[in-house]
Amino acid sequence: MKKLVSLFLVATLCIMSLSVFAAETKSPMEDGDAPLVSNLETYKVDGKSGLGLKFKFDMTMQTMFTCMEYPDERVYLAGRVSVNGGEWQEVVLLADVNTNASTLTPLNGKVIATDALNIKESDKIEFYAYFHGEDVSNWTWEGKHSEVISLGAKEEAPAQQETPVVNTPVKAELICSDWAKEELAKAEAVIPESLKTADLTKNITRAEFAAVAVKAYEALKGTKAQPVATNPFKDTNDAEVLKAFNIGITTGTSETTFEPSALLNREQAATMLTRAYSKDKVNYEKPATFADDAQIDDWAKDSVYFMASKGIINGVGENKFAPDESCSREQAIIIAARMVANLK
Repeated sequence: MKKLVSLFLVATLCIMSLSVFAAETKSPMEDGDAPLVSNLETYKVDGKSGLGLKFKFDMTMQTMFTCMEYPDERVYLAGRVSVNGGEWQEVVLLADVNTNASTLTPLNGKVIATDALNIKESDKIEFYAYFHGEDVSNWTWEGKHSEVISLGAKEEAPAQQETPVVNTPVKAELICSDWAKEELAKAEAVIPESLKTADLTKNITRAEFAAVAVKAYEALKGTKAQPVATNPFKDTNDAEVLKAFNIGITTGTSETTFEPSALLNREQAATMLTRAYSKDKVNYEKPATFADDAQIDDWAKDSVYFMASKGIINGVGENKFAPDESCSREQAIIIAARMVANLK
């Protein structure tokens, strides 16, 4: 009897020792890499009411070497699935990692517990995998989890917002003579806003031409003109006139007057444009003298012949310049555009 009790105690101690050993022994895979899974998709399983899941599993070097080093410890791939945000459910995978330990060829894993999951085409699926082992003593362990991969329900594209209707103003057609249309179409850079809707066949005023000359100056110099700080004129506070005065395009008709509404003549136009090009004396090869040269004011002659030499302001016929003749808005804009094109 004493012998039987002794044997029983010895056996009990042995079993307890094995249990303690098993509990304290750690599988080499537990701290290894987590599984690498990707390419989650559904597929139709014969004889099953729900859809199955397919994924790709890539064997890492560490997993391969561990499986080969411990052939008596089986390593399996397991997974958990959540359908439409529900609880995570265990699923069985067809992937015995040991049998593929000698290769790094990706495995095509399949979840086969489709009836329990009842996955439908429209469901949103979340899935992760992990390693688990089973040794010869039926002791199991669980390794690290993979990342969670998702198979989203086919989400509807967000409703497109209606493009707001922007009332873009239609570009107004210039009011001009037929002969001027082609050149005016290329002269937008020197047309002030105030003239874009005006009748361009009408004669241009000194204030209007000051605005045109400022536009030409800015196009030539690539800089914005600024108005003079202190207005010297008593008869206008037009910003474009004050810009023209500040950059030396005009000096006014006196020290305190500009006469903004006075009509501009051809020699004045030539002079203001020449000043927009250069404040200094301009060099040019003088063309043939105009037949009405005696009618051109001395202060305007250099400017008139400079513009004529560059093909910017031509005569009016019979080799005459007509210095006192008024200049139309369309003529003024065209000669300013020619200056920018020829002298820039």
